Amino acid sequence: MRTMKLAEIGGLSMLLSVATLGGLGGAGCVTQSKYDELMARHQKLGGKLKATESLAARRERRIRALDAEIARVKKALAAVKKELASTRENMSEKLKKKQRELRRQAEELEAKMRELSKSRWALRELAKIKAEMKRQKELNDKLRQSFSAMISAGRLKLINRRGKLVIQMASKVLFKSGKARLTPEGKDALKDLAGVLKGINRHFQVAGHTDNIPTSRRKYKDNWALSGHRATVVVRLLQKYGVPGHRLSGAGFGSFDPVANNRTAAGRALNRRIEITLLPAVNIKKFK
Repeated sequence: MRTMKLAEIGGLSMLLSVATLGGLGGAGCVTQSKYDELMARHQKLGGKLKATESLAARRERRIRALDAEIARVKKALAAVKKELASTRENMSEKLKKKQRELRRQAEELEAKMRELSKSRWALRELAKIKAEMKRQKELNDKLRQSFSAMISAGRLKLINRRGKLVIQMASKVLFKSGKARLTPEGKDALKDLAGVLKGINRHFQVAGHTDNIPTSRRKYKDNWALSGHRATVVVRLLQKYGVPGHRLSGAGFGSFDPVANNRTAAGRALNRRIEITLLPAVNIKKFK
């Protein structure tokens, strides 16, 4: 150790004193001056001993104080670390909660945007439907006025079928039973019809329809073939009388799209018909 313990230092002093006195006793006698010198040395050693004891005590106290301070700082550091960890955990939870809230708000806003987009689309579609209905009504009024004589004579009907305007003509007005050759009356009716249709910017789908009684004509395999042939004949005549060919098409439905019950004669008569459906105009590019 750097310093002797207090007990060891005291013991050493006593040994020195005893040894000194013993040495003197062994010599037999000591002069006064020698005695005084030894006593002075003894007192000096005693003073150093006290100073050493005092220094050692101060060092011990300082060490104990430092140990206490270290323990206090250690305890305070542990408390700070614990509080820091708790703060981080709380901050992390707050951030997670904030993130969840922001995600929820974002989802709500996205849903609202989708609803607004749907509403906007629905309004636009509704506006289109209303505009189309207005055009249909205007066209219907125009056609009724143009075909008033033919309607009154029972040569054609104007109906709305599946949301589309349809010109309906009974087959007997145009053809003889089981045939696809136009009668003179039928040609006149189609000539009048073409005079109106050629001034309307629409596509016209001509469809032939029959009842469910099989045709007896060998020329046609079945009612389907007959209805398709009749539609083609009407298309060609409409083109001849001025309706542009690119705005015409023909189709045969046979007995597969009835408008009445085929179990009665009246129903079968209604099913034997030519329908001209007015569709949106098809934009056809013309190449030279």
